[in-house]
Amino acid sequence: MLNRFDLFVIIVTLLPAAGCKRERSPLSSGVQKTALPEIKVTKSSKQLYTFFDGSEFKSVQAVDKIPAGRRGWVRVVDLGLAPTKRRDHELVYVADLRKARADGAFPYVVMSRVAFEMAARNRGGGVADPPGKAQKRPAVILYATSWCGACRAARKYMKQKGIQYVEKDIEKDAGAAAELMRKAKAAGISASGVPVLDIKGKLMQGFNPQKLEQLLGSPSA
Repeated sequence: MLNRFDLFVIIVTLLPAAGCKRERSPLSSGVQKTALPEIKVTKSSKQLYTFFDGSEFKSVQAVDKIPAGRRGWVRVVDLGLAPTKRRDHELVYVADLRKARADGAFPYVVMSRVAFEMAARNRGGGVADPPGKAQKRPAVILYATSWCGACRAARKYMKQKGIQYVEKDIEKDAGAAAELMRKAKAAGISASGVPVLDIKGKLMQGFNPQKLEQLLGSPSA
């Protein structure tokens, strides 16, 4: 039979294992993949492309069959994925097929299907022009999604440090998705994961507080 001292020792020993300790925030967080499987969009891929021609949506199976003026905002369906994995009733891949990166792949983002279709109709199937150089740009732009843990870490850190930033949800905001695709293509990086931070014109994939502080102290791009 255990005496009171033995019980006290057991309780004290078990307390740390019960989770009674303060949770630490990660110092840095890598890029989190989107809610859909990562794909590679190339001219040779077995994919279906949907674009808005100004009056209705049309689908083709070759990039070359899309009019040049409609290639900047195209929904991509990877026919190699099982229908259960596509989730295209709610989320879709949206690619800029105007010019491939050095590796032959086209940049894309994942966003809501509703946002894609609304933006396609509003733009007549084209893609938004980049903002003018005279437009004031915030020091930090956080391209994120609502479910991304690494995005939450970046958001929390910047709020604690008093760093002013603008957040853009690429799944809900078609303009933000197009903007990120354009920047990622110019930088030669993938836009298929989040977070991506634009820090004074330089892109950082994932969240690293040391790199963030370093880029904030460097001249604007």
